[in-house]
Amino acid sequence: MFPGASWDLPRVPLGKRKDSVDYEFPRTLKYDASVTGIPAEVALPEPQSLQGEGWEGKTTFRREGDKVLASCEIRLARALFPPEAFANLRKFWSGVSMLESGAVYARR
Repeated sequence: MFPGASWDLPRVPLGKRKDSVDYEFPRTLKYDASVTGIPAEVALPEPQSLQGEGWEGKTTFRREGDKVLASCEIRLARALFPPEAFANLRKFWSGVSMLESGAVYARR
């Protein structure tokens, strides 16, 4: 439901990196989507909530008649990730990818 959310958070190779990754400032990214015409019998994705040291993300899904309203919020409370925090940064990137992939499947 939120394709491209990860595009708003630049990634860099970490394998041989010795310098910190600096996002310059903390940020909150919020995405809202609505889809009309989803039959009532189609199950919505389960909301997700993920968090790590200095970041969190969550999705919500609800119905209003034949419309599905979805929201994804990603908060990055820290801007600087020194090399010892790269494992946490990888978890953050992975979490963002998981959150952006929420899908509604209409099968007949």
